[in-house]
Amino acid sequence: MSTSTPTSTFTYLGLSSRPFFGIFPSWCVDAHDVLPDTGPQEVASLSSTVISMVPTSKHVKEVYLGPKGVLEALKGLSSSDVSETLCIDESTIEQSESRNISQEIKAVGVEMIDAPVSGGAVGARDGTLTMMVGGSREAFLRSVPVLQLMGKSVLHCGDLGAGLAAKLANNEVMLLGKRLGLQPQQLAEIINSSTGRCWASEVNNPVPEVSVNISPPPSHREYRGGFATKLAHKDLVLAVAAAREAGSPVPMGEFTEALYRPLAQPGSGYENSDFGSLYKWLEKSIG
Repeated sequence: MSTSTPTSTFTYLGLSSRPFFGIFPSWCVDAHDVLPDTGPQEVASLSSTVISMVPTSKHVKEVYLGPKGVLEALKGLSSSDVSETLCIDESTIEQSESRNISQEIKAVGVEMIDAPVSGGAVGARDGTLTMMVGGSREAFLRSVPVLQLMGKSVLHCGDLGAGLAAKLANNEVMLLGKRLGLQPQQLAEIINSSTGRCWASEVNNPVPEVSVNISPPPSHREYRGGFATKLAHKDLVLAVAAAREAGSPVPMGEFTEALYRPLAQPGSGYENSDFGSLYKWLEKSIG
């Protein structure tokens, strides 16, 4: 999706931008079907801000560093355009991979930040996501006006990779976040404004019979239209790997990853359903 104001342009690359269309202001244009055959290079060459959200580090590399990727567009910009360009990756991937990609982008003079999100499909649709940003203070401040269009809370967590550290620690203990370089108070604020604050019970309750005070969750739609189980399992794998690297035990995280593992496999019947469908699987398992 590419949208513009009289003075700036931004492009969204990756997972469906459709949930965001209802929350952007009136100057935004739905270009979802306007440029269906163009690649990252072409749309990035028209944009002062590039936002990406794709499933894995492989996809992030393809978008930014691959043939006809964003980097190729950036190399062709004038010096004034380079100084005005910002890249924002909202994908949940390995910290090391994110840093490496960002360094290649920064090498041509363009600022890049990691800004993974929390809040699920309901948060994307309602504009209530929490954005956890890693990068320079200057780049963070530049990103706020755009990110605030998509979320209720935009938090600066530290240098490159810190946003991902916060996202991966969001559903784990405070110890993991501290070992990954986050300040306890900072992490507490993030958890209290994202899914750590009983989000599963308040907003995305997995039990179909339970009503919520906000929008109906995926469990009310037979677990359609939410955050796919295979992607939730991918995030769990990343969190457990980060914990092992940091030397921080996360037994509940390891148990949860193992629990989701068979459901995330192709052909399980759950891989594309909202991750809350684990409740349905457990219910069937106990008869």
